[in-house]
Amino acid sequence: MEIPHIICCGILETEVRRILSEDYPGLDAVFCNSILHMKPESLQGVLNEKIKPGYHNILLYGDCAPHISDLEKQPDFHRPPVVNCIEMLLGPDLYRSLRRDRAFFMMHEWSHRWREIFIDEMGFSSEKQAGIFLRENCSRIIYLDTGSVEIPHDIIEDISTAFEISVEIESVSLDTLRSYIKNIISETGYC
Repeated sequence: MEIPHIICCGILETEVRRILSEDYPGLDAVFCNSILHMKPESLQGVLNEKIKPGYHNILLYGDCAPHISDLEKQPDFHRPPVVNCIEMLLGPDLYRSLRRDRAFFMMHEWSHRWREIFIDEMGFSSEKQAGIFLRENCSRIIYLDTGSVEIPHDIIEDISTAFEISVEIESVSLDTLRSYIKNIISETGYC
């Protein structure tokens, strides 16, 4: 039985490592820098480099790279049917409901890199400018607490103050992500 090769976005690293250690102790994953979400062409290049020919490659990604759907058409590629990593965590119904409500999602990994993401990567000249953008496009920020790490309350307060927008903490089960992982691993014939 061939061990599948798992490639995952770093935004879910803590959660995926936890699920693999609890449910599939013999499996590991390669995690790519989550900032690549902001650079789809670069992400595509990194994914192409990480793929292992001759293995069942599992991509724990949404539609984040321009040719990811071409990869999954190949016989030994498996990917959950999701738009992005947040949908993989929340499931389609809750994700769509919160997006219709104009929520912006923040995971633990991005909370620690918020200045890098909004100032360096998104190109805003200041926290104030980023805050204006967020307030115009989002009703609130939701920090998704998966229970895998301690909630960074000080950082969340800094984000709320800097952007002048409410940051809510929402407890989220790993059940949906776990189900996607279980289903996709079973597609490979492993277990």
